[in-house]
Amino acid sequence: MKNIENLLNENSIYYKDLEYYFEIIKSTRVHLNDNPDMSIESCKALIEGISKYILSTLDNAYDDKTISAKEFREVTNLALKKISEYNEKIDDRNFISQTLKFVKTLGEIRNARGDISHGKVSPKVESSSPQLSKFVFDMTKAILTYVLEIYFEILQDLHMEEIRYEDNPLFNNWIDEEHTMDGKLLYSKALFEQDNISYCDQLESFLEEIEE
Repeated sequence: MKNIENLLNENSIYYKDLEYYFEIIKSTRVHLNDNPDMSIESCKALIEGISKYILSTLDNAYDDKTISAKEFREVTNLALKKISEYNEKIDDRNFISQTLKFVKTLGEIRNARGDISHGKVSPKVESSSPQLSKFVFDMTKAILTYVLEIYFEILQDLHMEEIRYEDNPLFNNWIDEEHTMDGKLLYSKALFEQDNISYCDQLESFLEEIEE
């Protein structure tokens, strides 16, 4: 799941606790062939966990206790609906409804065959094949890559709305003097528009130094 790992790595320095999901991602991959049901259960846990994370960061009405009480399909639906409030393209070609169908099936497979949360008497009556775990793995990867790309776009847009370029002339002038550029383009403006998170981080450090 390199795409998901890359997205989480790129954004973990800006948003807290994303590294928690790396071990779950590892579990989805390493058990693909030797224990397909564990890989499938890890895929379910990954979708559910990231859905809870998204919901908790985009809606203050959902705390840990409230979110933990939600079922897998419900929390996934709530997270996707919340994203759609900020960016309608998440539901392009009925993406949400199609994803929820997959989530429903994934939950049923996990409930029937999962080894961790629903331990089974050995030997199990039924087990999943490596082909099925590979299909679930690929679907999970595709869904979460798409969802996380849009989610991080939303976070960046929200961050930009909080801090306006024109409100910080002292910082802008200082950083432009530190990084001169050819032509009429200002370094501060380019940084604000192209790497807003870095701009905001440097602005925060600059303001802290002034206060001291």
